[in-house]
Amino acid sequence: MNAIRTENLLKFFFCVDFPANFLYIFMLHFEQRFHFGEYAVEMSTKTRFFKPEEVPQKWFLVDASGKTLGRIASQVARILRGKHKPFFTPNADLGDFVVVVNAEKIRVTGRRTELKEFYHNTLYPGGAVFERFKDLIKTKPEWVFEHAVKGMIPKNRLGRIIIKKLKVYRGTSHPHSAQQPEPLSF
Repeated sequence: MNAIRTENLLKFFFCVDFPANFLYIFMLHFEQRFHFGEYAVEMSTKTRFFKPEEVPQKWFLVDASGKTLGRIASQVARILRGKHKPFFTPNADLGDFVVVVNAEKIRVTGRRTELKEFYHNTLYPGGAVFERFKDLIKTKPEWVFEHAVKGMIPKNRLGRIIIKKLKVYRGTSHPHSAQQPEPLSF
């Protein structure tokens, strides 16, 4: 619509008593633009696919102490993948960086502490290796958390890129203070 007709229609809608949300939707329709925080996205009838250089990436800090392993891992995987953003594109790496601290204080429910086992094979005869959760959480808590998140992201080239944005540390100290990660609570 040209500017003259839009102005006339806006004058008409200001004269008639319409709800405020309808007027806001109407104005957005003619403005052809949606605002997501500090970003503006052009409205179109076509699906918009974003590139990684078009979307800024943030750093988040997650404290895992006392949290359940699977529940916090699924939230972290969602942030790594970028599904929390309105710009989500399935075939692009638009997620954010996540720093997880206190990985040794993660917990599991039920009797999983005694019963959960991790398996891998060295591919040599008799090379099957079974390790219990209660042993691994003492020796390699970072690996336990990364393994849980890795199971929740795509198993392809994109997944291998995404998992590199996960930084897991035991204890509260981490070397990423220069990135000023925002604390997240789940």
